[in-house]
Amino acid sequence: MLTLRATGILLTMMLLTTCNNPPHPPDQEKQQKDQKLEEALIEANKRAVSEEKYMIRRYIKRHKWDMKKTGFGIYYGVYQEGEGIQARKGMRATLDYTIQLLNGYVCYSSKEKGSPKKFIIGKEGDIVSGLHKIMPHLQKGDKAKIIIPSYLAHGIAGDKREVPSSATLVYDIHVLKLERP
Repeated sequence: MLTLRATGILLTMMLLTTCNNPPHPPDQEKQQKDQKLEEALIEANKRAVSEEKYMIRRYIKRHKWDMKKTGFGIYYGVYQEGEGIQARKGMRATLDYTIQLLNGYVCYSSKEKGSPKKFIIGKEGDIVSGLHKIMPHLQKGDKAKIIIPSYLAHGIAGDKREVPSSATLVYDIHVLKLERP
């Protein structure tokens, strides 16, 4: 009998405490809030991309560079043409490089590291995806300026060392070698 009474008291307490909790918002209200948040984030992203494009165009104009734009939004200008083979996906590339920000801050340089950068074109790894995407536009011996938007570089996070959040990267590269696998 005692356990029946204890169970009754426990059930009464649970009922009273659940009645004091405010009701959950209806699913429709939550969905509307989520949709408004998503729309606000999309608009913020569009503004950020638009601002980055503007800054890149201004940078190019200020430096009076003659550059082409790829379908990915990467700008490049070959200022000294090589005479070697055309770069292709799967080739091993060796580059001398300097990477800087639009404000002129030099983040990295192969001269400081003491050796050129080697990588397989198209094999994602320790270089930004924008560099993989631009390589087929280059050939052995080319010297080029390349501007890679943040979404094809280190993105929102940066690289946690020298490249800050949402940074556009300006590469100055020399394609030293292109080797078939």
